[in-house]
Amino acid sequence: MGHQSENGGNPLEAVNIERLISALRLLQEVEGHEAAPFVMTWKPSVHSLGSPTFTGSDLGRAGDRLMEALSPSSSGRRSAFAGRNVESAVAEISKAAISASRGDRKVFKQAEDAILEELVQILSAVSSVDYLEPVARLAQEQEGGLDILTLNYDLVLETLARDSKVNLVTGIENWQPGTPLSFSLEDARINLLKMHGSLNWQNEGAGSPTEPVRISVRTDEDGEKDDQWNWRRPVKPWIVVGDREKLATDGPTLYLYAAAQEMLSRTNNLVVIGYGFADKHVNNLIRDWMLSDDDRTITLLDPSLQSLVDRNDFRAALIRAYGVSKKDLGSRIGIVPKGARDGLVEALRYQYPPPISRDEYFTVLPRGDEDRYSIARIVCDGPSVSNVQVSVSVGDDSADETHASPVDAGTSESDLHDKLQRQRSYGRGTFYATLGPIEHGKHQDVFFPRKSRRQIVFALQVGRPDAPYGFFIQKTVFWPAEVDQTRP
Repeated sequence: MGHQSENGGNPLEAVNIERLISALRLLQEVEGHEAAPFVMTWKPSVHSLGSPTFTGSDLGRAGDRLMEALSPSSSGRRSAFAGRNVESAVAEISKAAISASRGDRKVFKQAEDAILEELVQILSAVSSVDYLEPVARLAQEQEGGLDILTLNYDLVLETLARDSKVNLVTGIENWQPGTPLSFSLEDARINLLKMHGSLNWQNEGAGSPTEPVRISVRTDEDGEKDDQWNWRRPVKPWIVVGDREKLATDGPTLYLYAAAQEMLSRTNNLVVIGYGFADKHVNNLIRDWMLSDDDRTITLLDPSLQSLVDRNDFRAALIRAYGVSKKDLGSRIGIVPKGARDGLVEALRYQYPPPISRDEYFTVLPRGDEDRYSIARIVCDGPSVSNVQVSVSVGDDSADETHASPVDAGTSESDLHDKLQRQRSYGRGTFYATLGPIEHGKHQDVFFPRKSRRQIVFALQVGRPDAPYGFFIQKTVFWPAEVDQTRP
């Protein structure tokens, strides 16, 4: 957290379990790191962990030998072995200093074990999974079952499958090193690909350089027979943390990555739930998958998606690249800005709207005339929108849109009145009307100073979650002398 703050970042964003475990594993072999030859010293907090107490005697004796080697003899001349003695003394000083900074690296191993133990305890406590029931239903109803790719270690989906009586396979049950890991399509089954391992996957380890890492799947019965953290037989989960390990060559890591590519290749729609797009290798999978077929779509379920317009991350880049098309207002990105409990069904059943022209998206209807203002009804005929800003201009007698003059617009009579008053008091330009969300088939009204027998130009700046910068639509309506207020 201190390092994050020093670099101007949010210290709370530094609390990441994967980064912490990855750092502890790195510190266990810090001197063997490829950057070690270029690092003079690590931070004092690193030096102090596990460092023994030094009295200075080792450094003192080496210093005395260095001074002796540098000092001339009684005859005023140095010994022929002075250079060698200096080299030896400097080497001893360096060795003593490095030893002091290295400390006992076992402390980092102990910290890793303690964190993993706590992580297992926390993630093993699975609460209710009822909110995921739509996932189980989809697996049962969809032809070929359901493919799920997860980066989580927990056993939430395994619990869901057990409670819902849905068959589930992870592919690791019968995997042998050196053989591909693949999933067949079967009705009423969940193919669960856990790219970063699982709490119930045990690393059997490699007995020798010629023996590969093997993974076994622990069951509830195994847990009852053997304490997972018995010191005589330490059983640690096989989980992958940190970017340095996510594409490691030992164990099933690369086989899981290849299986993820195969799993993605057989679908045209990817529903993303809870993934923050922080893993570059997974982002690359999604990037290549989207590029290889223009019919592929992604549905994002995330309550924070409304605020992603200006963010510089992969998720925002996806929305900018595959969101609303300027050509036909179609989109390859579906956005459900809700949490899993509220929006899971909507995300799994998301219907991508067909392309629609700008002219067809909205209808503007004369709705009414009062003494000093007119009312226009803005009807959304296209996909639902998150907001609309409406500017109103009135054409002259020539009915030429290029000579239209802007007028104030409001969302109600009182809103329009307030804007007219402010314009008179401060000499400001005209005001536009800011409408909230409009669902497909719904409408909202816009108020503006009364005009009759004129061309009224409505400029709509439209916002949609999958259109980061919005899009513009212009509608022109000839305002009649008398408005038929009986029309719906």
